[in-house]
Amino acid sequence: MTFSLSTICTHVVLCGVLLVLMSTLTHAAPCLDKPGRIWVMTGCVLLAVRMLLPFEWKVTKTIYISRIYPEVTCFFNQTIQLPYLPAFPLYMVLLCFVAVISTVRLAGLALTQYRYRRYLRSLPVTEAFTIVNRLGRTKKVRCVTDPHASNALAIGLFKPQIVLPALSFTEQERRLILRHELAHIASGDIALKLFVEIVSAVYWWIPFIGALSRQTNAALELRADDLVTKELDESQRLAYLSCLLKVAKCGRRTPSPFAVGLMTGKEGSLKARFRYVLERPRTSPLFHAVALLCIVMMALSFFVVFEPYHIPDDVRAETFSPKDEGAYLVLREDGGYDLYIQETHMGVLTNVPEDFQGLPVKNLE
Repeated sequence: MTFSLSTICTHVVLCGVLLVLMSTLTHAAPCLDKPGRIWVMTGCVLLAVRMLLPFEWKVTKTIYISRIYPEVTCFFNQTIQLPYLPAFPLYMVLLCFVAVISTVRLAGLALTQYRYRRYLRSLPVTEAFTIVNRLGRTKKVRCVTDPHASNALAIGLFKPQIVLPALSFTEQERRLILRHELAHIASGDIALKLFVEIVSAVYWWIPFIGALSRQTNAALELRADDLVTKELDESQRLAYLSCLLKVAKCGRRTPSPFAVGLMTGKEGSLKARFRYVLERPRTSPLFHAVALLCIVMMALSFFVVFEPYHIPDDVRAETFSPKDEGAYLVLREDGGYDLYIQETHMGVLTNVPEDFQGLPVKNLE
């Protein structure tokens, strides 16, 4: 397992491309059924794990690139001298800068989470639940009402809580919101959201990194909507959508980055959720085929590294190409060939390689 400039460049390029593919795929089919959500969440998890492992393994396949990439790696490999410090390659200095920013971002997220959880402990508990998660373990869930909240949310990995905004909900709407947030907790969505947000905070410098969090949030909300509404009749589903719309009008801000809110994303995601609850559309076979291709590409990306193909100047000066002007062959008496370039004898060839077969052949006079 090695770590180098080439693995970093490969990491940035592949993750950026895969993020664009995932974003394009979910944008083309925003109403994901259960198999579609599984594809998307699997892709998001694989992509997040790929970001955490920017290494070259023993079984890694090396792909050599001869254009632009060698110049880029040469630029980032140049050493720079900082005051009172030894000389370091430029990419190492940039990595230290990135590490500092990532640490500050993580500290900021952790501080925000800590402050909000401390604030929630000061609020009175309005309800308490006991649920069984997917691992068969029971969890106690507290429910509080936050007068400053504009969004319902579930928060807390080990001691989960449900936070309700101080809005005038009917008893039916309140129960539907609670079922939605309890579905998040029972499904382990808080842990997945925590993992994705930490990866996004560390790798903020990866192109299109915001798509990872957006796609994960969209898939989690659709799954919770499905769990809540799959056994409801039409009138109850309309009541559930009315509840979503009421919360959306008040705002979608989530006070903690690690919380799973009732409302996330932009207006387009709300439309997709409305359509899914009312129509239950199925994703097309083409979507599944493209999603499978993306997953395979993500899996293969673990075992690929791009390396620059560079010929040193002193070696380049001693090399030649059969396409050079003035290159020709002279047939020898022993059946071999003399190679000439610009009337200069370059050597003797026993057999004519494929690259040289287009050269003119002259007879020995």
